[in-house]
Amino acid sequence: MSNAIMKMANIRHHRALWRNPHLWYITAIMIACSIFYYVDVIIELMGWPKPLGGILYTVHDLHRVLFFIPVLYAAYIFRLRGVIVTALISLLVFLPRAMFISPYPESLLRPIVFVILIGGVGILLSKLLDNITERKQAEEALQQSEEKYRGIFDKAPVSIILLDKDGQMVDVNPCLITNIAKAKATKKDYLGKNLATHFCMVNAGLSETIARLLEGEPFDAKDVYFPITTTGTDDYFNVKGVPLFKEGKVIGAIVIEEDITERKQAEEREKQLQQELNLASRLASIGELAAGVAHELNNPLTGIMGFSERLLRKTRGERSKRDLARIHDEAQRAAKVVENLRTFARRYETRKQYLDIDDILQKAVELRAYELKTSNIEVVTELATNLPKTMVDFQQIQQVFLNIILNAEQTITEANRGGKLIIKTQPMKDCIRISFTDDGSGIPAEHLDKVFDPFFTTRGEKGGTGLGLSICHGIVTGHGGTIYAESKPGKGTTFFVKLPLATKEIDKDK
Repeated sequence: MSNAIMKMANIRHHRALWRNPHLWYITAIMIACSIFYYVDVIIELMGWPKPLGGILYTVHDLHRVLFFIPVLYAAYIFRLRGVIVTALISLLVFLPRAMFISPYPESLLRPIVFVILIGGVGILLSKLLDNITERKQAEEALQQSEEKYRGIFDKAPVSIILLDKDGQMVDVNPCLITNIAKAKATKKDYLGKNLATHFCMVNAGLSETIARLLEGEPFDAKDVYFPITTTGTDDYFNVKGVPLFKEGKVIGAIVIEEDITERKQAEEREKQLQQELNLASRLASIGELAAGVAHELNNPLTGIMGFSERLLRKTRGERSKRDLARIHDEAQRAAKVVENLRTFARRYETRKQYLDIDDILQKAVELRAYELKTSNIEVVTELATNLPKTMVDFQQIQQVFLNIILNAEQTITEANRGGKLIIKTQPMKDCIRISFTDDGSGIPAEHLDKVFDPFFTTRGEKGGTGLGLSICHGIVTGHGGTIYAESKPGKGTTFFVKLPLATKEIDKDK
């Protein structure tokens, strides 16, 4: 198969050669030069007069120069093989005259020397043209390679940094400027700076890795956290480094980055949603259990409180009265727990209205104003002006605010015997955020993700039931919002409540 293809290629090559017009131009020039070479023989054979013959003899003397024309032409068009062919044809033109017509004995040597001369000149020209062509092709190949490299470098969807052997950044591609630097930095902000000592790499802990890269050790680091980037944000990147070698020595390196921040954020959101789903599932199960427990406990507790009140009215002894009062108080406390259970487990349709969150918040603060004042707690409210209204159930959202304020009041009192509670409202893109910041003892890190679990409390000995925040969580999520806490032990706690804004359709209806 391959031999057949080669034969076909050769046939095409020869056909193309014979069809090449330059071949016929050279042939015509060779014929013209041959006529000039034999002009004196033609004059004698034709019997032309001497004056005309003198002119033609003068033309005949130019034949040595004229024979350079086809040889050089062939060298230019067909290179070495053209020189050989035209030189051999020239020799065939010279031989008949040298051997049969010219009476001089050295006539045979002269055409051979002349053919060698013009052939040598043609070969030199051919080689020179080949060198020029090869150099031009090499330059064009280099230019194409550079253009291809630049095209890949400029259009690559990843950030690329080119380093010299010392770690200085000598080039960065546009993706790094647009995606990593967020167009807040330019190429000049990178060029000439050492990547190993750049604050981004130092903060990410990659300085030693870059140093080893410049010693010839490649690396591929996944999910690298950059606390501070050139844009001042914290992001995640996949970073890969490849050393560049020449004659066994490192002459530089390429570092490729990458921005996986959105993916990491999506993973975190998915993780948070999964946690919320698990919590909601637990709340639903515990709610059904709580409803049954509350129903079973409510009747005996009612009897205990009723009979203890009757005995208190009939009893005359002070000691007995104290004991009965203790029984009655404890029964009331148990009844309050049962009521919380019933509230926690209750399922009813919320009655949402188009309300002002600032107004609900101020009324909740007023309900606890006396207790807060007597506990020496300063309440600072920073309410946003022109806060947009939204659809909420007044009683439920007020209950959420009251529970959070009560928690803050208790933790401040236990830690400081007084302190400060800062309450803020803030409109955001698609929600209203309410924050409650206290300067109490804070929540330990191991407890922070459990504070909304039913019955979880660190105040069991002090009357805590562990239902308040779980009820808040259920109410807020029922409104399509979120509730979460941030805390540092010894530095206080901040609870955040986010409630979605009402849609435009609801706005029109209201």
